[in-house]
Amino acid sequence: MTIRLVKIIFAVVVLAGLVWTFELRKTAPSYSSNNISCGGSVCNVVLIVNDTLSSRHLGLYGYSRATSPFIDQYFGQGVVFKAASANVPWTLPSFASFFTSNFPHQINFENYSDKLSDKFLTFPEVLRSGGVETAGVFVTGINNGIFSRFDVGNRLGYEDPFTFAAAEDWLLRRQFSQKPFFLMIHNRIVHDPYDPPTEYRSLFGAPAPYPGSVTDSQIVKANEQGLEPGERQRFIRQYDQEIRYVDDLTKGFFAAIPEEVLKKTIFILTSDHGEGFGEHRRYSHANSLYGEVLDVPLLIRGPSLTSRVVSQPVSLIDLAPTIVDIFGLPRPASFRGHSLLPLVNGETLPEETVRTELAYKIWPDTGFETLTPAIRTTPLKERGYVALRRGDWKLIRNPDLKLELYNLRSDPLETVNLIEHRGDLSAADSTVVDSLIEGVAP
Repeated sequence: MTIRLVKIIFAVVVLAGLVWTFELRKTAPSYSSNNISCGGSVCNVVLIVNDTLSSRHLGLYGYSRATSPFIDQYFGQGVVFKAASANVPWTLPSFASFFTSNFPHQINFENYSDKLSDKFLTFPEVLRSGGVETAGVFVTGINNGIFSRFDVGNRLGYEDPFTFAAAEDWLLRRQFSQKPFFLMIHNRIVHDPYDPPTEYRSLFGAPAPYPGSVTDSQIVKANEQGLEPGERQRFIRQYDQEIRYVDDLTKGFFAAIPEEVLKKTIFILTSDHGEGFGEHRRYSHANSLYGEVLDVPLLIRGPSLTSRVVSQPVSLIDLAPTIVDIFGLPRPASFRGHSLLPLVNGETLPEETVRTELAYKIWPDTGFETLTPAIRTTPLKERGYVALRRGDWKLIRNPDLKLELYNLRSDPLETVNLIEHRGDLSAADSTVVDSLIEGVAP
């Protein structure tokens, strides 16, 4: 090979690298980036995604039952995002949304057999390109082209509750690794059916004998016919018992993590969506855009982080750019969210409008407006449910295109629709509300 040819090849490689870097950086935010380190080096990141875990059922978010004593204690010493929201209230499009930092309507998912198109760049791929080792420990059967974006050989599928044990084993084998890593743990323990292990079935004043699992068919019936108060409390209690089980698993996981890993790792705990228990005549999820199915925990703990509470509304679409930013890598042009590290570090960010979506179909044989997920790349009017939040104000355009307006400071459970009382608002609030109405206009 001639010297001239070597120079040409070298120039092509350098140019390709510059183009790639430019593509990643060209829409990067203008505010400050990563200033987090662990012992003077890049931090590892472990992301725990507890499927269907509503923040409304955790002590850190004001819940009265002792469902999460360890999570409250451990992550309470970190950064607590009090107003974090999923961008869609069911698993598959939620994962696709926060893996790609794109809104659900930009991703064509219609059922669990669909695969995420290769044209969508996910944050594990960005990490891999930046020299980060990536691993995903997830529940067997949930893949759909999402978890395949991790490093080959580090996509580990298990049944609950063994995801924590598999993650523990993976970390033990990398405690002295010099290469930074990202590990994601996904479990579906608190997802229906609500069937806690035997030792948790007496918690929270549960009567004996154990009444049995809350099954999917029972939840469907509850959506069609409603529930008596005692039966509704059984649903909630068994869901809470499962949360306590997850909390104990989380405690055991952290107890097993080597100190060498703890001192150089950022831990993030969140969920893909919440769960409803009849607050708006709906049970489970994937059927509304109210807070019970959208409010998720977002908790960050690391050796270099100061404990603080962040009240600014954020959403899971910000998760990917935040993780990329922790590793000091540039945000891809395709990402729609923003890094939350300025908020983690006590700085400020411009207030954003949080967007959530849910397409729908009407099932005529139920006697109840049952919404089923069908995320499509169709005009906004045909996509049905859309909600926007800015500050204390939340606007929902429901499936029949009517508007609902809530002030979440005075009415956090979204019980009083203020849409007919816009004339009573201050000039500043009217400006915000008018912008939200314009944002959901067909």
